Amino acid sequence: MLYGNWNFDLMHWMCFSVILSGVTAEPEGRPQPPPTLKIIEKGNYLNFIASPPGSQTDSGPQCWSYRFLYRKCNEDTETINVNEYDNWTAEVDYDATCKYTVQVQAKYRTEYCGHNEEDSDISEPTYFGKDDDPVLLFKVAIIIIPLIVCTCIVTSIVLFRRHKEMFLPKVPNPSEFFKDMFENKNEMTRGLYEPNEEVVEKIHVEPKTTNLH
Repeated sequence: MLYGNWNFDLMHWMCFSVILSGVTAEPEGRPQPPPTLKIIEKGNYLNFIASPPGSQTDSGPQCWSYRFLYRKCNEDTETINVNEYDNWTAEVDYDATCKYTVQVQAKYRTEYCGHNEEDSDISEPTYFGKDDDPVLLFKVAIIIIPLIVCTCIVTSIVLFRRHKEMFLPKVPNPSEFFKDMFENKNEMTRGLYEPNEEVVEKIHVEPKTTNLH
């Protein structure tokens, strides 16, 4: 009797195990590899272009969306979501003074396609451009302009001292001016013709007397 019960329990356990192993629960999804990413400059914009969902997934492109994470310069990370209607491409304004760091992740849309797949890993960072100092020219100007001004001032002082008489002619002393004027006048008067003084003899005329007899 005990032997029969033991066999019955063993068979019951084996059947239960078979039932459990045969239960076809919804399979767990496998993480997809991240999309490949490239960055293209177009005028004043950057295009982040990711590869479409590959053949490793059994779901159609409508089941996926891409999330781009990008950061420029030292700003906070921003997120852009795209799908097949965007051709798996995101477009942002391009700042040539900033370095861009971009990553992408494929997101499975469970609201449309269930739980057959999982989100991909986030891709390795892709870089574009380099960080430049936006006020570099201003800093250079602050340094260079004072040097140029100082050089011009020193050069002007040297040239002024070297050619001082040209810029500030010597003013003659008024006393010497009048002295030279009088001396020149005397020399001029000496050269003029001076007539000899004529000697005039005095003639004494005696009145003629008339004798009245």
